[in-house]
Amino acid sequence: MNTFEPLAKIISYPDANFKKNLGKVLADLKDSNAFEYLDKFDKAIANLNLADLEEKYTKTYDIQGQCCLDVGYILFGEDYKRGQFLVEINRLANEHQIDTESELPDHLPNMLKILAKMNEPEKKELIEKTLLPALEKMLENFGHNNNPFSLPLKAIETYLHASFNIDRKIFGGPVLC
Repeated sequence: MNTFEPLAKIISYPDANFKKNLGKVLADLKDSNAFEYLDKFDKAIANLNLADLEEKYTKTYDIQGQCCLDVGYILFGEDYKRGQFLVEINRLANEHQIDTESELPDHLPNMLKILAKMNEPEKKELIEKTLLPALEKMLENFGHNNNPFSLPLKAIETYLHASFNIDRKIFGGPVLC
């Protein structure tokens, strides 16, 4: 089962299919540890229409939002290493024929789409050394507030740890710099 592309859709800017995509991910992950976070997210946004979802998403993730979804920026800030990272992620996106649309290739939904196409050893390395440290930092940006848009990030983090048997204590430096 390829869950990465559906996960990318629920962390992307909401569209008319957003809740349908969330329902698919809930069904796909019903037996996983990530389900509880997605179920809470589903319940938290149940009464929001598309315009409300878009507004909440923008306030959370866009410019000056609570949390940036650009993995390279989270890991490196404005340092030149981010440029090197972007070049490598762009190479992976091109190699796997991923359309990054209007976002940079290191945007979390694009990185999940890339993961969907990668082979297992390189996938695990990218997850372990890049995505999980970035997700951890992203989640720190939420602190203890109750923003429901933190829940898909927590679900993705939980899913990656469980699916690839990654010990939270073994993170090294980013692999692609």
